[in-house]
Amino acid sequence: MPKKFLRCVRKVKAKGGDVNPYAICRKSTGYRGTIHNIGLKKHKR
Repeated sequence: MPKKFLRCVRKVKAKGGDVNPYAICRKSTGYRGTIHNIGLKKHKR
């Protein structure tokens, strides 16, 4: 898993609440199996 994804999961867990960090982070980081890059900036290389 990408570091960015794990960092996001950690952040969501820290906030707490009744949420699924993996679902949220998958959406926000575009990590695997999402509808590709709708409104997401592609990584600059």
